[in-house]
Amino acid sequence: MSDIDFTVFFPTRGRPQSLVNFIDSLIRTTKNLKRVRFICWVDEDDQPTIDCCKDYLSQYEFFRYFIEPRPNSLNGAINFLASKADSRFLVNCNDDALMQTLHWDEIALNKFNKYKEQNGFKDDIMFGRTECNSADRDRTKGYCSFPIQTKESFDTIGLFMYE
Repeated sequence: MSDIDFTVFFPTRGRPQSLVNFIDSLIRTTKNLKRVRFICWVDEDDQPTIDCCKDYLSQYEFFRYFIEPRPNSLNGAINFLASKADSRFLVNCNDDALMQTLHWDEIALNKFNKYKEQNGFKDDIMFGRTECNSADRDRTKGYCSFPIQTKESFDTIGLFMYE
């Protein structure tokens, strides 16, 4: 396993500006970009998004993209991307999301490490939801909308989402 803590991954199609906005929000809110990867699936017939990835997003060493035939299912693309991750944790998002929690990566990592220490687990099969300041107006009940799963659990189970 590499020194990467999180891989944020997502399929995208036909929304290059949303993709740029999402990546920009991740750049603004991630504390340690050297320990995070962002990867996406782009359909091979989606030239505007391919151009966006090549012309703008490829400047970032932490961003990778895969140009693939249109998948039979969205979850198939998600599982493909999860298989390409080289991190401890996997975070599946949508290309039109906007990260709002400053230092989300540090917050999530601290929560997972605390949970691991308190319960005597190694990463194994562990799913998580970390507190965040989501759009929920009651901040005491705000949780991440997107699942976080360990890479080890993905490797054990063989999928992130049922197809």
